[in-house]
Amino acid sequence: MRIRSIGEKFLNALCLFCFFTYIIGGYSLDGTRGLSYVTDLFNVTSLSVLIGFAFGLDLNKIFVFRGFSNLQKYIQKKGNLNFSGRFVLFGCAILIMGFFAIPIIRHHSFASYFWDLTVMEQVIWRKAFGYGLSSTAITNQFNPPLDFLKGQHLNFWLIPISGIYRLFPYTETLLLLQSAALVLTLIPLWKISNEFLPKWMPPIILPILFWLWDTIHRNNIWDIHEACYLPMLSLWAYYFYLKRKWALVFIFTLAIGFFKEDAWVLAGAMAFYFFSNEKKWIPAIISFAIGFSIYASYGMFFNKVNLLPQRYAYLGNNFSDIVPTLVHNPFIFFQHLVTHGPLVFIGQVLTVSGGLWVFGGWAIVAIIPTFMECALSTNPAMLSFNNHYAIAFAGPLFFAAFKGLQRIDSFNWSVQKKKILLISAMAIALSQLVYSEPVQIKNYLHSEGWKNRECYLQLLAKIPTDAIVYSQDPLVSHLSKRPMLFWTDNVKTYLPNSYIAEPSGTPLPPNYSIVSEDCGQMIASNR
Repeated sequence: MRIRSIGEKFLNALCLFCFFTYIIGGYSLDGTRGLSYVTDLFNVTSLSVLIGFAFGLDLNKIFVFRGFSNLQKYIQKKGNLNFSGRFVLFGCAILIMGFFAIPIIRHHSFASYFWDLTVMEQVIWRKAFGYGLSSTAITNQFNPPLDFLKGQHLNFWLIPISGIYRLFPYTETLLLLQSAALVLTLIPLWKISNEFLPKWMPPIILPILFWLWDTIHRNNIWDIHEACYLPMLSLWAYYFYLKRKWALVFIFTLAIGFFKEDAWVLAGAMAFYFFSNEKKWIPAIISFAIGFSIYASYGMFFNKVNLLPQRYAYLGNNFSDIVPTLVHNPFIFFQHLVTHGPLVFIGQVLTVSGGLWVFGGWAIVAIIPTFMECALSTNPAMLSFNNHYAIAFAGPLFFAAFKGLQRIDSFNWSVQKKKILLISAMAIALSQLVYSEPVQIKNYLHSEGWKNRECYLQLLAKIPTDAIVYSQDPLVSHLSKRPMLFWTDNVKTYLPNSYIAEPSGTPLPPNYSIVSEDCGQMIASNR
């Protein structure tokens, strides 16, 4: 009993230290930066909890676990908040506030990029203020502005977003909306867990597993992407499917397709699952065929930016090469999947939700198309959890995790053994959380971009608002509200009466002279 008491006190102290360290962003190690190895602390803590529970330690003696349990009961309206519940609620509130704050701090640290904040915001700004849903940033001055819907992505969501942006014409508006979409995904996850999981399973488990997915945090700070809205929409569709509210299932599934051309693949795959799970195979097949055909047709006939060789280089230079390539080598997809990049990607996907989604049975079918779209790609960004491609299938992934939890409940095991499996999954998921908002907020506030932000803004103020501008990172993301903005990598000659905003020392074209230069950046003009 004495050893058990010591073990519980150790776990209590370790979990409290881990949670508190995560909340405050670590401790100063060199006078400037926060703790940079939070993941190591997560790993030690989760492994200790797993071992302790396996040997019979009572997790109800752990302050942080009691706090989450109390908070859960409070949300369920089954009790009042006690001290441990208030502590956990306060910690979660700090983390969520950091989640909303960090994209804005990052942007004001001049750490946003042309791809994709500038690209997306300029399209939204041009639509909001009468220039149409078009882009100059990803063309050159000898081409007309690119019609975004017909040449880049089938992003109908940009139309309502542009309406909101017209009312609140700030970059922060777009960043806050994206963060809100990711955070609000916790609501359908909670409702699915609370209403449909067995009573012995804590319903807070799915929201926690979602928060522990590193991709969520990476996408929150990686500029602006339509894919960040898909988890919320898809999980609401799944929730209403469980509630048998078919009209709402249809609305949310259809809404997914309006966010991007390849989102139609996701919508079609989800519809395939909904119909096939009801043994309605013909509408299931038709639904997926429609979704995939929209994606394929857009890629073949409209997309002028993300071309086939940029995504699937081994298939040839254009769509007409695909069939001959497959006839010549029918195993080419498999050969690609067993290369290093796809294998690492597959391994990372297996760790999501601690691997619970693997037990999801037929629900996994909705994951496969979008997952394969990424895994079969030769584009490193599509094989990375740091980019926005993988987050697209988050809804089916976490619904499969929910079905996996239901499957585990059906195992002919003791509840103790089932709980060990759940804690193991939590430990795996926690080990994959690398990004920490509190840590990175400290790092951005000590960055050169943050220190020089006023200097950068003074430089940018030298450029008239209606001027033709050529620019690149790091200044270009603060020039999105310009009708004639061009990325310097896309141009070889320059228009008269224009400005260049680039790092100091960049060779200037003929007839340009420096207007202002400071803090490692310069403004030049040929006026």
